[in-house]
Amino acid sequence: MPTKPLIRCFPNPFVRLDHAGVPNATFPFDPRHSPARRWVGARVDRSVGPDGLARTRRLETPGDLTVMIQGRRRNVDRAPRKRIQFAFDLVTPTELPPSGHYVLGLRQGALIAADPATAKIAGRPFVEPAKALRAAAEQAIATWERDQGEPPDVDAWPANLRAAAGLDVRVDLEPNQQAHRAVGGAA
Repeated sequence: MPTKPLIRCFPNPFVRLDHAGVPNATFPFDPRHSPARRWVGARVDRSVGPDGLARTRRLETPGDLTVMIQGRRRNVDRAPRKRIQFAFDLVTPTELPPSGHYVLGLRQGALIAADPATAKIAGRPFVEPAKALRAAAEQAIATWERDQGEPPDVDAWPANLRAAAGLDVRVDLEPNQQAHRAVGGAA
């Protein structure tokens, strides 16, 4: 009996920007295939950011948080107590079984097909991953600007996400320089 081909995909971190305007969307592994709490193409980022602080950390004194609720700005006094940031692998596609869970992620845009065969399994037209990520980033930025009245601070984004979004990338190509190569830039 022939086995089903694996699907190959990338995470789409631009589905959602967190409260600070940083791409932070993840898609969980199917619990039937991975009992541990893990995410497709993403891991909790424990590195140190340009501000000298850990990217993922407990917040000493959580401040007020302003959020959009039904199109209106509201102050929330229960601001996040922990800042969680993810590191996304946008270089090597994740290979997964073609379960309904992952196909749904592809159809919803939380995962991006790495090849035409994967797009076909999901019933979606194939778009080059670099183009799909740029389009998702543009949409995320436009949504943030519409909701918050100002652009997100893209300088706070990790370099590989700025590169994937087609934004100016500075010399500090962390978490890895391959991410810049993956979206058509020179290393």
